[in-house]
This record gives sequence, structure tokens and C-alpha cells, in this order.
Amino acid sequence: MVGLLGAAADGNVLDVGCGPGRHLARLGTAGGRRVGLDLSEGMTAIAKGRAPAAAIVCGDASMLPFSAATFDAVLAPHMLYHVPDMGLAAAELARVLRPGGTAAVVTNGERHMREVVDLGRSAVGDLAPDAAWDGWHRFTERFTLETGADVLEPALRVVRVEQWRSSIAVPEVEPVVAYVDSTRSLLEPRLPDGVSWDGLLDRVRRRVTEHIDSSGAWRARTHVGAFVCRRPSR
Repeated sequence: MVGLLGAAADGNVLDVGCGPGRHLARLGTAGGRRVGLDLSEGMTAIAKGRAPAAAIVCGDASMLPFSAATFDAVLAPHMLYHVPDMGLAAAELARVLRPGGTAAVVTNGERHMREVVDLGRSAVGDLAPDAAWDGWHRFTERFTLETGADVLEPALRVVRVEQWRSSIAVPEVEPVVAYVDSTRSLLEPRLPDGVSWDGLLDRVRRRVTEHIDSSGAWRARTHVGAFVCRRPSR
């Protein structure tokens, strides 16, 4: 992801939605300032340990606590679809970029890990057959590789879109269950009435077990990419 920034990575770089600081650590200490921002205090605490040379801030992507034209590059990995007003957040990314600066906004394609979506919907259907539930990963579909340019281009000029497709095969049950469980804070509030999170995980575990027993592995296709953007000089 850091490579998407090109030569701008040698200047002042802001990582919005920095999470545990993986990208900041890869940027290293050469060049300009490295700054990370995340809404989660827990994530910022981890990032401070992983990237001790970077300045880590707890804050909101819709109200970036930085002056205009502060950064040569902005990295926004898998975060814009979490923001209630995505257009406002995109405008904030542009505001803190210097004219001509580079932004790399990372997201998924609409079919990314669709097998997980199907798994979750099937598990909910086992528990609530009459529920018409579309909450599974619905939040990520707000900003995808297919639709994201429309969100970004009022504020940023999309130069190119990088895309990577692959597939995974998981021969064990628990890693799949753990991945589903990692979405709990986002998806549990969207479950139909009468469906508990523990009940959902139990159905997921049963379905994945049956699939691995019959085919040897649980498989999914991935589709990830990035909008590489510039802030217009004028």
C-alpha cells in the first residue's frame, strides 16, 4: 500500500484510519513526518508501540485536526466506508493535502469475499427463516472499487485505479469463524430480532465444518484495490 504513494512517501505522510500502525511502520523514519490517525483509542495505543517514530492521534476523519496543505501524501486504507459522511471525509483528505499531493484510498470490490456474505446470510436464514436480512457487510458496499470514484472526484482527481484479485483456501474451521467474529461490533446490532451472535457463530461453524468435510477447504475470492488520487493544483 505504501508503494502507491510513489515519491510523495518521502515527504510528510498522513495515514487516516491507521489501525495498529502497520503502514506507518513500513514507511520508516526516513523523509518527512509520519502521522497516523484513528478513531479507536485501542488502535492508536497499538500503533504507538508499532511505529514509535510516528505521531499518533485519536480523531475523526470527518474533522481532521490538521491545517490545510500539511501533507505531501495521505493513505486511507479500508476506512472511508465506515464514515457517515463520506463526501465530507474525502474533502478533508483533499484539504490537508498540498496542491499536487497524492492520496491512496484503499477499498474492496463489490464481490470481495462474497462467500463470507453468503455464509452469514445462510447462517441467519437457518436461525430466522422468515427474516429478509441484508445487513451482512452492507457497510462496505457504500464505497467500493466500482462506485468510489463518484465519492472522491468532487474533492480529488482520480489518476488511476489499482486492483488485485486472488483467492484463498482455508483448510480449518476456526480461522473462518474467527474472521466472522471479528465483525461483531459492526454487524451484531444489525441482526434480526431473536438471533444472537453466539447462535450465529454456531451456525457458521457448522456450515464451514460441513463444507470442509466435503471439499477439503473453505474457499473465497478476494478483490482489493486503491484509487490513486491527486489534489488539483488549483
